[in-house]
Amino acid sequence: MTEKEKKTIFVVDDDEMLRAFYARVLNMEGFNVVCAENGDDAIEVMQREGFDMSMAIVDLLMPYRTGWELIEHIRKSSKYSTVPIVAITGLSSSTKELAKIEEQCFTILNKGEFDLENFKKTIREAIAANA
Repeated sequence: MTEKEKKTIFVVDDDEMLRAFYARVLNMEGFNVVCAENGDDAIEVMQREGFDMSMAIVDLLMPYRTGWELIEHIRKSSKYSTVPIVAITGLSSSTKELAKIEEQCFTILNKGEFDLENFKKTIREAIAANA
């Protein structure tokens, strides 16, 4: 499979160590990875000529533009409106937030309950759902 044929996963998280970890795991799984450290940077990346993504991993709690604001931006985009999004958070979600996640995202993963095999399985399922 050539670089162009690989699926690109967009990772947006303000935690540099987590971004690097996700990128390393996803690269080892055979994906191209593009990273941004906050919602504003993510929107800049999305507007670049030739940028394309097969799915996004978005931290919900970030400075500047929150993950929710970024998800809303992605969903309003004609190019990316159907891209699967995996939301990542370190906080407990309320019933209202969980309903919003179910409506807007493929799933949510809790940083405090992170499981590497579950992470990789979730990414493969999200990619397959959009194939």
